Amino acid sequence: MLSHAIMPRRLHPVLAPVVLAVLVAMPASAATHVITQVDMSFSPPDVVINVGDTVQWVWTAGFHTVTNGVDLADPTVGKKFDAGLNPTSTTFSYTFTAPGTVFFFCRPHLLFGMTGSVTVQDASGVGDVPAHATLALASTPNPFNPRTLIGYTLPAASGVSAAVHDAAGRLVRQLAVDLQQDAGRHELAWDGTGEDGRVMATGVYLVTVTGAGLREATKVTLVK
Repeated sequence: MLSHAIMPRRLHPVLAPVVLAVLVAMPASAATHVITQVDMSFSPPDVVINVGDTVQWVWTAGFHTVTNGVDLADPTVGKKFDAGLNPTSTTFSYTFTAPGTVFFFCRPHLLFGMTGSVTVQDASGVGDVPAHATLALASTPNPFNPRTLIGYTLPAASGVSAAVHDAAGRLVRQLAVDLQQDAGRHELAWDGTGEDGRVMATGVYLVTVTGAGLREATKVTLVK
């Protein structure tokens, strides 16, 4: 009888705890999430991933960039990545190693709304932000003179950025950049002035707020 031949061999008592420690330390397999450039937009524009996952942006046509940041006025713009997405560079990948929300945009088409976000969570944190959550953005009063309050609700604690653009898409005022806030209702005020302190002309302006992996915009009208 050769039954003893199929019995598993025991690990050396010195090696056993070492092998066990290696197995315990091995991370869960990471995933790759694909965002496709479609015309002047990203699809999907917003993704939720785990720490250690990779996002791959895929080109289809035209000349674009994948640049981290809320917009060109963001002091962190391009610090994490600033890659071309074009016929000679058809894919770009980035592995996210820390939790948080990273916003990104295309430099040539930012004013066309070519933006997105990557919300990175620890495995235990997935699900903290509801899949269909919104910021419920609203401005009061609207029309306004001289001041309006931009109200929004964060579904989870997050850094918040907010900016005002004019009808031509030019940045008028940065209201907040990565302002850390708890979950719940918040307000930001705009007094109708630009970065230089001068009162802006009568007209329609676009206020964009980003936070908790969400991005929403609302139109406000300044009257004199």
